[in-house]
Amino acid sequence: MKEGIRIESVGDYSVVRIIQKILNAPMVRDVFDELVALAEARRNLAVDVTHVRHIDSVGLSLLLALRSRAHRAGSSMVLLGVRDSLKETLRLAGLGEVFQMIDTEPRDH
Repeated sequence: MKEGIRIESVGDYSVVRIIQKILNAPMVRDVFDELVALAEARRNLAVDVTHVRHIDSVGLSLLLALRSRAHRAGSSMVLLGVRDSLKETLRLAGLGEVFQMIDTEPRDH
């Protein structure tokens, strides 16, 4: 597992916890391949962004790529713990309606 993320299996979901405050190009380079493989594994993906306070265009591209790969694999992707500032960034980027955002974590059944 790469530094800056933790991955857990919870019920039907792979939960990716981003534990850094900044989701930017250097971090994305470190985790991209691992996260794309998860998105393509036909499991639902929940990306926990509770700790993320800033996201750059590369970070936004990562989220879009994960969503796209998950949908192509017949899975879904949700964002967990989205702060108001991140919601505003998504809205300003024209992505406010693209991502499903939930407040509660998936649970084991």
